[in-house]
Amino acid sequence: MEKKSHLNTNKETAKIATAVAQVVASTAKDLAVEVAKQSQLTMTTLALVGQDINFIKSEISEIKNNIDDKYVTRIEFTPIARTVYGMVSVILLAVIGAIMTLILRS
Repeated sequence: MEKKSHLNTNKETAKIATAVAQVVASTAKDLAVEVAKQSQLTMTTLALVGQDINFIKSEISEIKNNIDDKYVTRIEFTPIARTVYGMVSVILLAVIGAIMTLILRS
């Protein structure tokens, strides 16, 4: 009777071990699938980031070209600004002088 009981215990232990192995295998498979999904998402994200970086590089290059071709530096602009301010000052002085002359003659 002891041998039969011992055999039943071994069979039950084997069944439990088989069930545990199946659960572990299923969990490992699910974990592997989840890791693969996360890896795919990471690769997609990296691809999008790479595209964004390339876009930003092209925009910066375009801005540099525009700065060189279309804009004036302060050093180049200073003499022009002084000339324009001088002309405006002369015109305003002439207008104020004409108004003063009109007022004094009246």
